[in-house]
Amino acid sequence: GNGPGALDGWWDFMDPFVEVFHHYVIREGIRQVTGHVQVVGTPNITGRDMKDELERELGRLIAHGTLDRENSYGSLDEAARAVLDILAPLSAKYGLELGGHIHEIDGRTSRRTGRVLERRFRYTMPVIGESTHVDINKSFPGYHTHPSGNLVFSNPFRNALYDQNLGDAEWVKESGQRLYVGVVGADGRVLVGVCEPGKCPTTGSEGTEPTRTIP
Repeated sequence: GNGPGALDGWWDFMDPFVEVFHHYVIREGIRQVTGHVQVVGTPNITGRDMKDELERELGRLIAHGTLDRENSYGSLDEAARAVLDILAPLSAKYGLELGGHIHEIDGRTSRRTGRVLERRFRYTMPVIGESTHVDINKSFPGYHTHPSGNLVFSNPFRNALYDQNLGDAEWVKESGQRLYVGVVGADGRVLVGVCEPGKCPTTGSEGTEPTRTIP
């Protein structure tokens, strides 16, 4: 007959082929198109579970002093490198973006002239985003991670949602602030780059190259 059960055997036969298509065409296609989408292969763990586990791991790092909001650094670059060295591996592990800000604190000034002798900077504790983006406001220089991919910034021509209003480079243009990105490279080292206002083009089909890389 031609009832609902008539094609059961056909679908059983096709299941392995459908799975192969889903993994290599859909998942890998998404990974290649966005440049930084990480598909987490852990079975039976939902996106909410991943966020919860990542939040617990961040809590442990804070409790142990590895992530410390009181640490200060001599430059924006130093603060960004310090926090992204910690966060980029977690981003790769959980397939989620992390982000926050870097702000200037009172440094050392001359008592006689009032001139700033030393500038100091701190990073904020990170917020957990999604696999394709993290929301940070545009009031201060920002830092964020990409779960995978090359050391590039997304732009209106290269972002996960194909939204012309989205992208790292667009964030820099609108905010007038620096934006740092960290990602784990193919050799396991954390790569960090910065996009600077006026030097961060919003075009490029492969993404926007960093203005500078941070050693």
